[in-house]
This record gives sequence, C-alpha cells and structure tokens, in this order.
Amino acid sequence: MDFHFERKVLESLARIESALQAQTKEIGTIMLDISGLQQAVANETTVDQSVQALITGLASQITTLIAQSGDTVDPTALAALVSTMQQNASALTAAVSANTPAAPTSAALKALPKQQ
Repeated sequence: MDFHFERKVLESLARIESALQAQTKEIGTIMLDISGLQQAVANETTVDQSVQALITGLASQITTLIAQSGDTVDPTALAALVSTMQQNASALTAAVSANTPAAPTSAALKALPKQQ
C-alpha cells in the first residue's frame, strides 16, 4: 500500500472520530436540557393543580359553612363568595390550557440551532 494513501485514511478516520465525539457530547447536553425542561413542566403542573385544589377546597368549605350556619351569617354573601371562587378556579384552568403551547413537532426541533 501507498504510505500517502494510508496517511490520508488515518487522517480521515481521526476527523470522523473527532466529529463523533463532538456529536456525542452535544447529544448529552441536549438530553440534560430536556430533562431540566421536563422537571420544570412537572413542577409547574404540580403548582397549577395545587392552586386549583385550594380554590375548589375553599369553595367547598364555605358551602359547608353556609349549610351549618343557620341564620348567623348572610348565606347570600357566602354563596356569592363560593360562586366567585368557582369562577376563579374555572378561569385558572382555562388560562393554563390556553397558554400551554402544543408540543413541538420533530421538524421544529430539528430546526433549532445547535449548541456549541
């Protein structure tokens, strides 16, 4: 074999190996970025659900108090509070749904700039 040819092959293999190492590192970085995003979404979902449960639970407690209070409190005022809280819970649910973007398509993900 020609020494010059062997050297060219080895240089090409070294470039390929270097490119593969860079891609492997980039894939690792992307996976770290995705796992951080997944955790952020999970945390946000938990907070949203907690707020909804809080509002719904308070409205339920006020409804129970209305039933147990007899004539000691204004049932109309308490019923208005319950209605407002239920509307707030519905508005929160609608806002979260309306402002949650759709999952990106694989074409959109491929179009993202590569990190260096």
